[in-house]
Amino acid sequence: MAWLTILTELIGGLAVLLGAFLPLVSLPMAVLLFAAIFTVHLPYGFSSIKLMSVTAGRAQFGRRL
Repeated sequence: MAWLTILTELIGGLAVLLGAFLPLVSLPMAVLLFAAIFTVHLPYGFSSIKLMSVTAGRAQFGRRL
């Protein structure tokens, strides 16, 4: 899924900059935005996210001082 996310952001961002295919690229980009909000930002905060460690395949986040 990482490569699909990267391609969506790159191609979608370029399309938005060019003003082309906006109806086609806006939905996948919105899905990525909401996935990031609900899986990372709501549980860990919207700012000062710091990766503390990766254990057992999970990322451990903490506060940045």
